[in-house]
Amino acid sequence: VAVTAAVYTSTLGPEGFRRLGEIIAQRSHYAAKQLNKISGVTAPAFGASFWKEFVVRFEGDASAQMIHESLLKRDLHGGKILTEEYPEFGESMLLCVTELHSKTAIDELVEVVRDVVTSGGGTR
Repeated sequence: VAVTAAVYTSTLGPEGFRRLGEIIAQRSHYAAKQLNKISGVTAPAFGASFWKEFVVRFEGDASAQMIHESLLKRDLHGGKILTEEYPEFGESMLLCVTELHSKTAIDELVEVVRDVVTSGGGTR
C-alpha cells in the first residue's frame, strides 16, 4: 500500500495535489449540503469549516446505527458512529469524502439517509 501511495503521489506533482484538494473539498461540501437539506439532519453538525471530514447529527427517531446499517445494505460505508464515544454530540457520525467518492455514490448515500430519517427509522 505504501509503495502504491508513493507512486500515485509522485505522479501528481504540485498542480495535481492542488487539483486533488479542490476535488475533495467540492465533493465533501456537496455531500454536506445535500445532507443538510434533509429535515432532522445537520451537516456539518457544528457549522465549522471542513475539508473532507465532517460530523453529521441526526434528530428524531433514526439512530446513527440504523442509518449505518441501512447504508451497509447498499454497500456504502457511512463512517464512524460517534454516539457512544461522544454522547454530547447526540446521534451522530463522522463522514469522510475523498476523490474516490463519485457524485452518484454521494447521492445514493443521501437517498438512504433521507429514507431512514423520513421513515422515522423504526424503533431504536
